[in-house]
Amino acid sequence: MTDTENHAIRAVDLSTGQTAILAGTGRQAQEYPPRAGTAPRAAFSSPWDLVGVGDRLYIAMAGSHQIWVMDLRTGRVAAHAGSGWEGTRDGNLAEADLAQPSGLTYDGKGRLYFVDSEGSSIRWADIDPAGRVGTLAAGSSWRTPTTAS
Repeated sequence: MTDTENHAIRAVDLSTGQTAILAGTGRQAQEYPPRAGTAPRAAFSSPWDLVGVGDRLYIAMAGSHQIWVMDLRTGRVAAHAGSGWEGTRDGNLAEADLAQPSGLTYDGKGRLYFVDSEGSSIRWADIDPAGRVGTLAAGSSWRTPTTAS
């Protein structure tokens, strides 16, 4: 589960109700956009949602306007989609602009779908690292430079 206020992903033991930090330091990342790293030491910035696909966990990182991916075998976490600029520009995964992604889901065919809250849009991102980000429904394209909060 996401713990947006504490900038972390928590694992929950349903039999005991106990939680533990799976990823994130519990403090907001000081660099913008946050740096890749290894869980749990990598710092996050407002994770809002997540979806598991095989041995990977995709994380809608609203604070850095990106979608991150965590390899559950190695603990490696890094940006998967989003330049770190706030906006609605489509393009290659690393060059596309996202606007506070949330509501993440997977279609079972290689594509993530999400809502860009600030862009009032429904968008998609390929899970293939050589893929793209596109828009299903939105208003006009825009881009705003952002800084760490």
